[in-house]
Amino acid sequence: MSFFTEQEIRDHSFDAVIDPGKRLHRLGRVCDLTFVGDDIIASVKAESLLRVIISREDGSLRFSCSCGYTHAGACEHAVAVMRAANDSRAIQVGIDWDRGSGSAEETDCDSAPHPVGSVKNSFDALPEAEELPEAARIVRDLPVEKPVMRLYLSEQEGMLLVEARYAYFNGMVEFSGHDTAMSRLVAAGDEEVVRVHRSRAREAAFIARLDSFELMRYQMGIYTPTIDPRVWTLQQLALLAEEGFEIYGQENLQSTQARKSEPHMAVSISSGDGGFDCTVTVSFDGIPATLAALVMAIRRRSRFVLLTDGTSGMLPQRWLDTFAALFGALDDAFGKESIRITHALFGAAKVLYDMADERECDEAFGVKMAKLQQCGAVAPQSIPDGFGARLRPYQQAGFDWLCFLREFRFGGCLADDMGLGKTVQALALLLREKSLGEAQPSLVVVPNSLLFNWEREAARFAPSISVLLYHGAARHRYRDILHMSDVVLTTYGTVLRDAETLGGLYFHYIILDEAQAVKNPASLISRSVRSLSAKHRLALSGTPMENNLMEIWSMFSFLNPGMFGSVGQFVRSFVKPIERDMNEETMSVLRKILHPFVLRRTKAQVVRELPPKNEMVVYTEMVPRQRILYDITRQLYYGRISDSIGSAGIERSGLQILEGLLRLRQICCHPLLVEKSYSDDSGKFLMVEQMLRDAVEGGHRVLLFSQFVSALELLRKRCALSGIATELLTGATKNRQQVVDRFQKHDGAAVFLISLKAGGTGLNLTAADYVFHIDPWWNPGAENQATDRAYRIGQNRSVFVYKMVTKDSIEERVCELQEKKRHLVESVIKDEQTFYKQLSKEDLLSLFR
Repeated sequence: MSFFTEQEIRDHSFDAVIDPGKRLHRLGRVCDLTFVGDDIIASVKAESLLRVIISREDGSLRFSCSCGYTHAGACEHAVAVMRAANDSRAIQVGIDWDRGSGSAEETDCDSAPHPVGSVKNSFDALPEAEELPEAARIVRDLPVEKPVMRLYLSEQEGMLLVEARYAYFNGMVEFSGHDTAMSRLVAAGDEEVVRVHRSRAREAAFIARLDSFELMRYQMGIYTPTIDPRVWTLQQLALLAEEGFEIYGQENLQSTQARKSEPHMAVSISSGDGGFDCTVTVSFDGIPATLAALVMAIRRRSRFVLLTDGTSGMLPQRWLDTFAALFGALDDAFGKESIRITHALFGAAKVLYDMADERECDEAFGVKMAKLQQCGAVAPQSIPDGFGARLRPYQQAGFDWLCFLREFRFGGCLADDMGLGKTVQALALLLREKSLGEAQPSLVVVPNSLLFNWEREAARFAPSISVLLYHGAARHRYRDILHMSDVVLTTYGTVLRDAETLGGLYFHYIILDEAQAVKNPASLISRSVRSLSAKHRLALSGTPMENNLMEIWSMFSFLNPGMFGSVGQFVRSFVKPIERDMNEETMSVLRKILHPFVLRRTKAQVVRELPPKNEMVVYTEMVPRQRILYDITRQLYYGRISDSIGSAGIERSGLQILEGLLRLRQICCHPLLVEKSYSDDSGKFLMVEQMLRDAVEGGHRVLLFSQFVSALELLRKRCALSGIATELLTGATKNRQQVVDRFQKHDGAAVFLISLKAGGTGLNLTAADYVFHIDPWWNPGAENQATDRAYRIGQNRSVFVYKMVTKDSIEERVCELQEKKRHLVESVIKDEQTFYKQLSKEDLLSLFR
């Protein structure tokens, strides 16, 4: 009768132990062969006397030998015992394992031997009992002990499996979750056999703790992580080990194993036509990831990248955010081993280069990178001959930067603070292009209100540039000669209406002034501007972004077409991470991409280069209905005053003169001051409102003076609609000091609206650094006194003064007359009510022409 088939012996043994086992059996080295329940106990005489136990549990065989054999299955001594059991008459010794129905924990287990008796054996019929060997009659029971929890890790089709086992008797005996046996015999020494009992209660307590380590049951005794297994192996295994769990099999994991080492990145950049080829390699412990694997991981927003050996590497969160932004902007620029980056995305290549642990680049990229580090690194350029201004140092740096953009065919935005001379810097660039003999024309697009400013500034600083004004109802007569001018000056509205005509020309430069006009990417004007063709593109704007990031996309889709891909790509890569998630890494990437193409200097940054008080004249233009009302009123009073002076003389015509001048000045300010039924806007108010927004957004405080209280009240309502906080001081204000004190506080209102007569003197308002005069008049002394409310002892910032003058109006005529009769104005004219007495009839009538 065979207890073990030949195939069963081979299935449970390595080939290397079968022949030695046969030899031990043939030499008769097996003795004391005894059956105890479902176990076989025997001794084998080898180099010493060894104890061997073979158990059959749930249809499978288990082996224990005091030789210390550590491999799975049977050792040569167990093979010898199995063969001896097959051909020897063995003694069956039955031992009562459970001694009743109590659990192992409740059994009184001590070192005394159990009585020997006969039990039903799970093996087939046994030989009759012969003399009982002494060793076989004694099996020592061990007290129930606390198990050691062991976790065995393995993979199955990408799933991480965690098998729980319970180790007893110094780890020599293991029970798995599906084992039904409550105890097991084990060879404790050469002559001793012990029975190890398991503690189900303690095992259950261990299992209950697994829930707190992100594990859930998969099968009986087997668990799987509830989170990404790679995160689990990195985070939870160390915690389990600290809690006393023994971990096995981690070294054999691949797809569910994440390497603990920090990533290493190597970047190599070479320049070519139209862009750069960037080879990017990320590796962990020297094991690289392919570029395709890296791109796939980033697009899936996975922190794990598949390595070439089948394991994974864990990307730091900052890398994931940075790569997500970069790859979103680059979109389909990926090759098998490198990324193709256009010149317009130089900043993205620079980000990759700066991230790398190992980096190399060719000379062309290195030179460009050095020039972009800061404005001071850009090569200084000579101001062209014939330019009628001396640029301040920061303006020279801005001009150098514009030339740098031109050299590398970059579009850019000059975003200097209001009043720092963006127009002057742009005109210096246009004059340089003319002096270099570049093809013309260039196109300058401005708001209606800035047409005259550009004409005036061009005539003043670059008189050799021929400027063609393409605007108004008669503009069509100039279509055929647009190409003959150096600069075509037009408005956004004209571009919208004549997009087809202007789109048929190829311009040398297109310059957008107040470029926030194209901040809405879906607007018709933005689409019209993007349809124009030019070799170089430039934007001027003190506020390149006012409300949201889509304004950046809109502007740069004009400046560097395709720079940020489609609107959808930009929203996914930048808008949502920054505006919704407040992701600092993504914001940092966007800043670095934009860095080469945006130059912004605030007044605070260049304050040492500016005089303490900076005075500027800003010309505004009337809207059409305002102009009609003004011209009718001017003609009416011109006739009346001319007749009155001719018949009664200047002194007796004073009332009519003052009334006519007052009405024209009020219309220049806002027609509502004269005609309550007027339903259109004011060109000056539109300009003032925009300048107030720019100043407030730049963190400045403003004093705004007017001689007309009704104009201040109108402006206060408009400021409220724009969300700008104001204070108002007029002759009717009773609590003057309280109003002043409120404004002077660091959190006071941004704009102080002041009646020139009521607040022109006696106030200390050093909280403000901007002063607006919206209706200038004869007496500059009154304006200076008002300005000195901010420009006085205690003021620690430069003060900027803006004088608003309406083009082709009484205001412009007064300014011209001031220059013509400066001595008269400064030394004689003190009283605005009697100034006209100092003027001739011709001077007076010229004001109404």
